[in-house]
This record gives sequence, structure tokens and C-alpha cells, in this order.
Amino acid sequence: MPEVQFVSSVIVALGVLLALARLTGLPPSAVVFAGGLASVLLPVPLLPLRTNPEVLLGLLLPPLLYASVASLSVDLLRHALIRGVMAGAVLIIAITLTIALAAHAL
Repeated sequence: MPEVQFVSSVIVALGVLLALARLTGLPPSAVVFAGGLASVLLPVPLLPLRTNPEVLLGLLLPPLLYASVASLSVDLLRHALIRGVMAGAVLIIAITLTIALAAHAL
């Protein structure tokens, strides 16, 4: 299956799953997760696909990021950003110190 056909079918499948989520009132993330799980459990073997990861990330990631940012409220972003930045900074400092101590010990 060529890359373009694969990416097109993934985008169409995501559109169908998101429409199904809107019709049923279920959270879109749960419906997309269930769709991905169902695609893995299909009895039909899928053809092996060799693609360039940059092509897939360049085509699929920007629309997903835009959709999640467009539905985000300013208050949620402010609270999550502060907590996320603080947690990320603490983790980076802790990991850096741990690696420095391990490198010094070796």
C-alpha cells in the first residue's frame, strides 16, 4: 500500500470515528482508541508498510494538534501549562543530576 493511500485511509477512518463520537455523545478520544484497538484485532492480515516517518508525522500530527488546541479553554491551558512546565522542569533537573552522578561514579 503506497504512503498516500495509507495516509488517506487513516484520515478518512479518523473522520468516520470522530463523526461517530459526535453522534453517540461519547468522548472522541475513547472512540478513536476503540477504533485503533479494533483495527489491531481485525482477523484480516494487514500488508506490511514501509514509510518515511517524517511523511506520516508531517501529514497526521498537525491536524491532530490543531484540533486539540482549538478545543482548549484559556483557563485550562493556563493551569495545565503551569503544572506541566513545573513538572517537566523538575523531571529534567532530576534526570540530569542522576545521569551526572552516574557518569561521575563511572
